Amino acid sequence: MLAYRIHTFLAVCKTMNFTRAGELLNITQPNVSQHIHWLEESYGQKLFDYSGRKPVLTRAGEILRRGALAMIHENELLKDQMRGLENQKPLFFGMTKSINEGR
Repeated sequence: MLAYRIHTFLAVCKTMNFTRAGELLNITQPNVSQHIHWLEESYGQKLFDYSGRKPVLTRAGEILRRGALAMIHENELLKDQMRGLENQKPLFFGMTKSINEGR
């Protein structure tokens, strides 16, 4: 399962607004800020610059956004593949002796 902070980051990328991202995720704006700060500390890079009060993705932020979207895509593929395992039924087949085996 992907980290909830990545989902927060992607919500900010989608809305380019910390408050609206929080509303999408049903968390507070300070929690959104904490998640972004944690990711910036973790990766050692600023993810957003600010043009006035509006966040703008940095180059590092764009790299993380692309990587996060790829991770989500891969995660969904894995889920689909594993769901397919549940639907697989075992294959049974039988064999009989041929006419020539009795001799």
